Amino acid sequence: MSSALKEIAEWDLPVLEHFFNTTCDMSEFVLWQLCDDGCFAYPDSLLSRYWSKPDHHPYFISSGDEIAGFA
Repeated sequence: MSSALKEIAEWDLPVLEHFFNTTCDMSEFVLWQLCDDGCFAYPDSLLSRYWSKPDHHPYFISSGDEIAGFA
């Protein structure tokens, strides 16, 4: 099965947010609180900087035709 990186478009932010919340339990280290919806409360600017800073570039990692993660 092939793997690939695909740069994440800004309109795919909701998909990135979902992956971020389900794969990144860093709450014990950064003191994020778990909300009633099961997601962590983190600053809105945390992910938006990937489209506002020239040295930040988000990527989806795919395995075959499915998204397997992000970088």
